[in-house]
Amino acid sequence: MRNGYVQNTFLLNLLVLMLLLAQTVAVRAESSKVYLLGNITIRGTPVTLSVLLHERRITELSECQAFLMKNIRSSVADKELYRHHIRQEETGITVKPRYRCIESDRQISRWDPRGFYKYIYLVDMRDSLSFTRYDDTNSCWAAIRDEAEKHSDNLFCAKMNQLIDGA
Repeated sequence: MRNGYVQNTFLLNLLVLMLLLAQTVAVRAESSKVYLLGNITIRGTPVTLSVLLHERRITELSECQAFLMKNIRSSVADKELYRHHIRQEETGITVKPRYRCIESDRQISRWDPRGFYKYIYLVDMRDSLSFTRYDDTNSCWAAIRDEAEKHSDNLFCAKMNQLIDGA
């Protein structure tokens, strides 16, 4: 009887451990959000304006990437997702929009389409996603001056109108 008690206790402890691990994974999944990172680069300059758009209905990175693929192929996608507009005035400036799906557990304020782009972040996606805030654009550019991938899709300085906690 003693051996059966030990085995039942072991199985009960294993079950409790598995439940705790499942809760930890669920909490992690709830805290992480999927964002559409939109970058607008003014051609011929290293200036990048960026927005982080969050859509509550998109919970998986694969769903965001599927949305991007639909739009890249110019097919009709859900126009209610990731709504934003690129306003380009007739000034002779050529802008190049680029989009990428990312996942982050940081608190990111909502994008304000009328807001002033006063926050400067170094966005580094070479190994993992990181945001580092700088006081001005020149300081950010100086930080990546010697990097081989500077001003690329994986490493760039972005002007944003959103606050990112912990950056």
